[in-house]
Amino acid sequence: MDWSRAKTILIAALLATNAVLLAALALKAAGPDSPDDGLSLKILAAAHVAIETELPKTPGKMAVLYVEPEPFAPSAIDEALAEQAARPHSGELTNEALRAEADALLERCGLMSEGVRYLGAEREGDARVVSYGNTFGGVPLEECFVRLYFSGGRFVKAERKWYDPIRLHDKKGEVISPVEALMRLLPEKDEAEPLAISGVELVYWVSSDAAGAFSPINDTALPAWKITDGAGRVRYVPGY
Repeated sequence: MDWSRAKTILIAALLATNAVLLAALALKAAGPDSPDDGLSLKILAAAHVAIETELPKTPGKMAVLYVEPEPFAPSAIDEALAEQAARPHSGELTNEALRAEADALLERCGLMSEGVRYLGAEREGDARVVSYGNTFGGVPLEECFVRLYFSGGRFVKAERKWYDPIRLHDKKGEVISPVEALMRLLPEKDEAEPLAISGVELVYWVSSDAAGAFSPINDTALPAWKITDGAGRVRYVPGY
């Protein structure tokens, strides 16, 4: 036997094995955003799903978030309504003045915090509506909102469904890729009907199915993908 040639072949085989292992590790480190997503995107296209937005990166591992519902007393809103009812109508407020009034009301109700985000103001009938949402660590907390209605410069009504973030669970789970989240929409979709995806965003979402699953006291907000279609309809896909 030519030991010199056998040695060369053995070294080449070991190098090839190392290359395969390194490639496998690289694919694993890349996460679900890389190997399988290409095939999934082809399946989505074949199912007439058009992705008209840039897909975000998969965040890796995330924990569920404990939240406390409605942490402020409705009496604070009631007091503000009684006070405002005694004020004369001052006419239309500028956008800046309207937001200042709304901010002050949130402060009074104990809602204004670092995570609160101003979502904008819009007209609804004779009223102007100022909307706020909440976030945790920069991630929006969905199905959590306060809408303050103003008419003639006075606060007249509030609609609210509010959750106050408490703390993260001590264990983390791997979050699925946004492509996998889109794939999970296919069972409920008419195969021949086109579906345009205009937005995909990572959020915390309080699902009625998950509420209380991790805690008997507080509700639980799961990492989820918020998917918006071209018609403005929103779907939430749990991130685990």
